[in-house]
Amino acid sequence: MTQKILNTVLFVDNDPVFRKVFRSVINTSENNFLKAGNSAEAIELLNREKVDLVILDIIAPEVSGFEVLGWLKDSLFLKNTPVFAVSALEDRQGIGRALQMGAQDFMYKPITSQWDRTVISLKVKNALHLKNIQDLLEHNLKQADKLCLKDDVTSLYNYRYFRERLYEEFLRSRRYDSPMSLIVIDLDNLKSINDHFGHPIGTRVISMVGTIIQKHCRSADIPVRYGGDEFCIIAPEVDLEQAIIPAERLREEIEGLGKGLEFGDISLTASLGIATQNAVSVFKSEEDLLKSADDSCYEAKKSGRNCVYCYQKEEFVPAQSLDI
Repeated sequence: MTQKILNTVLFVDNDPVFRKVFRSVINTSENNFLKAGNSAEAIELLNREKVDLVILDIIAPEVSGFEVLGWLKDSLFLKNTPVFAVSALEDRQGIGRALQMGAQDFMYKPITSQWDRTVISLKVKNALHLKNIQDLLEHNLKQADKLCLKDDVTSLYNYRYFRERLYEEFLRSRRYDSPMSLIVIDLDNLKSINDHFGHPIGTRVISMVGTIIQKHCRSADIPVRYGGDEFCIIAPEVDLEQAIIPAERLREEIEGLGKGLEFGDISLTASLGIATQNAVSVFKSEEDLLKSADDSCYEAKKSGRNCVYCYQKEEFVPAQSLDI
């Protein structure tokens, strides 16, 4: 059974008689109602609550209806909220101005005839229906954007997003003379695990490692599945000494994961490489930074795996040898 959507209607007016008649016209069981007596109250409610339709009095001077319309028009997130301008029958100039400022429709008061009631009921029903469709489309687009940027196995960011953010963070680091570290993580012996236990097991291992990486990242970090069994972490505002700490913790936890999974003679570990952009190490481009981090990871592989290597002063050195 489909759950019925409950919409919220905001009255911006000081006319209790009109509100009572209006609420009798539309289906109150499908709508919540809020009231604001002036523009300040209306803006506060719009910032705090999810409002699907605004019924806005434009003739009451204490309400300042046009101020609310102007604010909604300038609001990035609320400018598509439908507004019905309400005025007296003879106020055609005010209604015209409201429509020019972005009101979707209008109604006159008082509501007297059955025809008025029927028209208002249909207008509100149609406006809320369109708003619900728009909200659903926006939600689906946001979900699609997330899927386009995320790896489906680990839920970490994917290679495409990595390239964009690496470029942006590298430029920001150069512009503001702030440090930035890049950590490359390469799983050891995953190919052997795939060969002996099957690719579904290997995929499960990748997913579990992704969870470990996410756990050790700050909110400002950008964890990425770089491809296959390789991962990266872009760490803005992090110097080499600061980057080594989570890198070593990651290495130790992945090693512990491998021991717990019991792959026999095959040891699941990780080799990690770190390169840092700072006042001492200034790279010409983000590609140079990535190559240095990747080469550091390769040196860790050559040196026996399950260790962390760093690029420092144009050399590749084990993290444990550094005095930090």
